Amino acid sequence: TRRALAESLELDRMTEVQARALPDLLGGKGSVVKAKTGTGKTLAFLIPVVERIVAHFSSAPGAAENARFVTALVLAPSPELAVQTGTTARELLEFHDGPGVYVMTEHQDVMEQREEIAGQSFDVLVATPSRLSKFLDIFDDFPERLERLQVLVLDEADMLLDPISRQDSVFEEIMARLPPAGSLQKILTSATYPASVSHLVDDLMGPDDRRIDVAGEEHAPTAVGQRYAVAPPGELVEVLWHAVHSSMWAGASGHVQGKVLVFFPNPRLAKTFAHKFRRAGLEVTQMHHQLGPDERMLSASSFWTSGRVMFSTDISARGMDYPNITTVIHVGAPQDFTTYLHRLGRTGRSGSSGESILLLHDFQRDWVADTVRGRERLAAVAAGDFGRGNQAPPALSVPLAEIRLQLAYIAFLTAYKHCLSKADLVRHAGAF
Repeated sequence: TRRALAESLELDRMTEVQARALPDLLGGKGSVVKAKTGTGKTLAFLIPVVERIVAHFSSAPGAAENARFVTALVLAPSPELAVQTGTTARELLEFHDGPGVYVMTEHQDVMEQREEIAGQSFDVLVATPSRLSKFLDIFDDFPERLERLQVLVLDEADMLLDPISRQDSVFEEIMARLPPAGSLQKILTSATYPASVSHLVDDLMGPDDRRIDVAGEEHAPTAVGQRYAVAPPGELVEVLWHAVHSSMWAGASGHVQGKVLVFFPNPRLAKTFAHKFRRAGLEVTQMHHQLGPDERMLSASSFWTSGRVMFSTDISARGMDYPNITTVIHVGAPQDFTTYLHRLGRTGRSGSSGESILLLHDFQRDWVADTVRGRERLAAVAAGDFGRGNQAPPALSVPLAEIRLQLAYIAFLTAYKHCLSKADLVRHAGAF
């Protein structure tokens, strides 16, 4: 494992959350871990999982036979996060002989997965609750593979347990099919544990389990600069174009240096802006729930390896660790301060520097004062500063085709109907 950390993951020191959590987790203690995004929570639970499996695999009689049973189950709220976690687990096991990892998500046909699983032995199962629940329901022999489960991990536990997401009921169905909770080492990780899930966390954990909090108060990473600008809806496309380009080509070299993640309030707006940007000559990766599971996996892989700009909804705000993001841009006000911090946490990870740019509609100009309330220092800049001295390509302002125009109009209405009167909503949507 140490060799994998040094050679595959190129890490030579622990983060604070790892230093605090690893002694208890390696000792088999259940733990509720709270830490900010980008601080190494994934390795904090995967290292103990790998060490437990390796010890069991090498010492238990009939270990090869036992390998058909799952030792550790990691539940993740999205297919993209599950795949990312599975990849990291495989990297940690690279120099160990025997133990294996299987990732079970909606990106693959369930019958294809059934055939794969029938011919594989694996010790770590990383899954989304919905796909695991489906397997437990329709394949009578699959629950047997979980009979010797020792470790249960809930990654981004607040999302898995939140009643609003409706994953909590699926999780309860899964728990009913697992060994008794008291026999499992349970590890919960998240950046936040809102009141809506606190009783579920208390019910799940035992009196001797640990509570490890290295998050403190909610704050952005200190190395992330924060700016905001206000623009009328009709000018936002051009302002965003300049903000993206100034972030990508920062510096005097003339080479692309930045990697930009742009957040939108809903999929239709992300698609509308992506279409405009592509038509103007900038290739954009998309990530939202109107893409199928396979398309989302391709988008994630592309942005991970070579993509420079991604337009996303809040599907990318939690858990996803795209490397080397230099700038996060928010189009419109985030839902709340916590969402703002989660989005912002996609940059400035592991001590690196980054930037957050908040582009507000003119009817949202009070959001910083009303919602941030001085908890973060955002510098106000003029919207025109992003494109000073540069012209946006004419193709950016070419009207959309009728069907796309209708979808863009509906997307705007959907995004902002909660904060505007009907008359103002229609007026701003028309300008947009």
